[in-house]
Amino acid sequence: MFDEDEHGWWIVGDFSYWYLWEPAQAERFLELREIISYRSKEIVVRETSGGSNAWEIGLSIYRMHGRFLYRIFNTDEEIKGQ
Repeated sequence: MFDEDEHGWWIVGDFSYWYLWEPAQAERFLELREIISYRSKEIVVRETSGGSNAWEIGLSIYRMHGRFLYRIFNTDEEIKGQ
């Protein structure tokens, strides 16, 4: 994730998606949503992890304040296993 001001561009966050790569899931990996206020966008991140026939999708919501991202919400969206 990048942001820009009068001094140029800088990195504010780094997320990666690699587990069981699938285009349909990758489209849901990162979203910008107006959740709290229509004037600001929150970043919704879904992270998939697992192995040995069990996996989970964690959902986190981040908000930018100043030059930093802060996680304001975190939960398990989906859990599958044997």
